[in-house]
Amino acid sequence: MLDMGNILLFQPEDEELKDRLRAGADLLMHWQHADGSWEMSYDRSTHEPVYPDLKDYRPTFYGLIVAHRILGDVKYLNAARKGADWYYHEAIKKGKSLGVCGDARYVPDFALAQTAQAFLDLYAITKDEVYKQAAIESAKFYVSSVYTHPVPSVKGKLVNGVKRYDWEIAQAGLSFEHGGTLGSANFGGPILLSSHAGMFIRMFEITKDSVFLNMARAAAIGRDAFVDSATSVASYY
Repeated sequence: MLDMGNILLFQPEDEELKDRLRAGADLLMHWQHADGSWEMSYDRSTHEPVYPDLKDYRPTFYGLIVAHRILGDVKYLNAARKGADWYYHEAIKKGKSLGVCGDARYVPDFALAQTAQAFLDLYAITKDEVYKQAAIESAKFYVSSVYTHPVPSVKGKLVNGVKRYDWEIAQAGLSFEHGGTLGSANFGGPILLSSHAGMFIRMFEITKDSVFLNMARAAAIGRDAFVDSATSVASYY
């Protein structure tokens, strides 16, 4: 739904996309429980919940915000607020999270960065200070999953006989990102923070907390380094 919303920002008269966005929003509302929550997932064949023991601690309400912005129907905004309220009180305030990919039943991955922006968007629409606070708490939660040790230095190191600097081999400044049991930054990384630099800057503007500014700077510098042709290290997003 977010992808379709992004396209519609540039092609607002695309009726087919608007119909698909509306269908997605209506289905989300149909699936939404009375308390505002959603199931984690459904079986394709039986349409029954696959993991009834898990809660959907992810910003599923974001799609309804997009539907409201594009289609203008207030019912989508009301449903988004209902979902956001449940998520804030049952997940963020309790320190609970659910990963987007390869989840291990407790994964603080990039869904938290999406959560922070979702709450910011909801705050921009409603001007409700609760959502501003929810965005800040979500961003702090996300930042807590960024590697800060060991502290990189300028001392060169040998890796398989090749001289490397810490920024080439250390995980400092990287987020846990994808799930699994150990996170992709450990063995499949590094996964870079550049896709969330904008969110960090917005959080710094709101809070004046320098950790967000530092993370944004690290993201920009890190991306520039890792897309260097000499290293051929892929960057996510």
